[in-house]
Amino acid sequence: MNGKSAPRTLGGTPPRTRLERGRGALGPALELVRTGRAPTRAVLTSELGVTRATAGVVAAELATLGLIRVDARPTAEGSQGRPSHRLSVDPEGPVVLAAQVHADGFRAALVGLGGQIVATTPGCETVGADPAEVIGAVVDAGAGLLAETGRRCVGAGLAVPSAVAEPDGTALNPLHLAWP
Repeated sequence: MNGKSAPRTLGGTPPRTRLERGRGALGPALELVRTGRAPTRAVLTSELGVTRATAGVVAAELATLGLIRVDARPTAEGSQGRPSHRLSVDPEGPVVLAAQVHADGFRAALVGLGGQIVATTPGCETVGADPAEVIGAVVDAGAGLLAETGRRCVGAGLAVPSAVAEPDGTALNPLHLAWP
């Protein structure tokens, strides 16, 4: 024995580290930064209801993942207390592939976390009758955009305009597409 007691546990559950506690706050923290509701680490600390140390770990983890930027330069004058680190979405961070199918084709784009369009296909691509072919063409177009930009894709979304049945909100088969 080294003379140190084992960490206390509650109900047999070992205590969580600051990083483990902070991991649960990654999603909410990213949303706060992305929407501009947490422009500084001090505001992030307050909005998440965590300690300054935990907010620092959360911000550092998001920065390590390439999702946000942490700028240590002081915020604008007029703030009270110690200057806080500024937080913003990393404009060079990951993107999602977004595509919309129209009657005459589809359009694909890469969109950053801040909502900015990073790249788009040059024009509307023709849509075939087979939905699997359309999805394949969207994936190919997205792969081309990713190759051009060198960005990392973390998700995708496909919009297919359609009439909606009331009151349950069920999407009906799009009439402008010859899909089964």
